[in-house]
Amino acid sequence: MRSAVALLLLGLLAAGEEPAPPAPPKDPEPLRHELRLRAGSILVGTLEPAEFKVKTAFGDLAVPVAELRRVLFGRGSDPERLARVAAAIVDLGSASPEKRLTAQAHLAQEGRFAAPDLAGAAANHADPEVRRACKEIFDAMQIAEDEELASTDDLVETARFTLRGSVQQGAFKITLAELGPLDVRRQHVAEIRRHVARREERCTMDGQFTTMGAWFDSKFAFEKGEEVRLSAAGSITFPNWGGQMFDPEGNMQMGQINGHPMGCLMGRFGDGGQIFRVGRAWSGLADARGTLRFAVMLNMRGQPSTGEFTIKVERE
Repeated sequence: MRSAVALLLLGLLAAGEEPAPPAPPKDPEPLRHELRLRAGSILVGTLEPAEFKVKTAFGDLAVPVAELRRVLFGRGSDPERLARVAAAIVDLGSASPEKRLTAQAHLAQEGRFAAPDLAGAAANHADPEVRRACKEIFDAMQIAEDEELASTDDLVETARFTLRGSVQQGAFKITLAELGPLDVRRQHVAEIRRHVARREERCTMDGQFTTMGAWFDSKFAFEKGEEVRLSAAGSITFPNWGGQMFDPEGNMQMGQINGHPMGCLMGRFGDGGQIFRVGRAWSGLADARGTLRFAVMLNMRGQPSTGEFTIKVERE
């Protein structure tokens, strides 16, 4: 066999047909991160320093920036703002009506940043008037009982582990392709993420996957907090429903389940994510880690069907 291959190569060379040289390897994508500012802007570029020093309950760690997936800065990153929240809670017990109103407005404006302090004061403050006012402001935020309140610690996620602690850098330098290097103070940054260029994936599902039966697993894996954009097209027909055809928006005239039209396209992230309506288009953040799953909103399973939905999945 080897001699036959050698003879073939010699024949090609003799005929002047040299084998094509291997394609040069593609340059790897440059490592870039996103600085997501508290004011809402997003800066994308090369991040410095090369490693983050993180103080934890178990000692200090140096985490290479190349390993970072995400850094979510806790409330401790802005001690001055925490102090203003604490002072406003004290002013809720003031004898001055003007001070009380100013404090109420300030705490309402702070929103979820102030939520842990409000919850603590509502339960434990010595002044009953402060307890009452804090509970009133906190309840107006409509925070679910199982919702995690903002932590004072920083959350640092890498490909291999996640830790809580305090990132020790007081400022970051990010080099933008358009503007060059910029220095950004830590208290202005809400989050750092590894930047991933937008990519698009597609999948198709038929009517055998319903919310009352098995869910279709797209195999597209997501981390909690990833930005996702979905769009769907196509149609599915169920002969046992009088040949009724459904597009991804469903058909409210055929009934509804929990406010969702019968036959509409639903989605969820992993086993722990909340079920949400996709319809023809949806965009938002993954609320749980896991693969993206889809199903037709139907209160039956195993129904014969024809057709399919085609779903486009875009992620940042």
